[in-house]
Amino acid sequence: MCGGAARIVRSRITVWMLESLRRQGATDSVLLDSYPTINAADLVNAWAYVAMNKEEIDAAIQDEERIEAEACRAS
Repeated sequence: MCGGAARIVRSRITVWMLESLRRQGATDSVLLDSYPTINAADLVNAWAYVAMNKEEIDAAIQDEERIEAEACRAS
């Protein structure tokens, strides 16, 4: 966990962030190139977690999008 959010083992990379990037079109290959500390098995586990915890992941992504929107409005 990272601030209460599920994360990739041995890292601070959150599962919701990877799923958000995947929804934006990032492939596993792109993610592995972008985050060299994770491996294909980590992504398999992340996608399984997403499948079993869709509401949690959706809420985390929505929270982050809200925070980003508020920060943009404040700028």
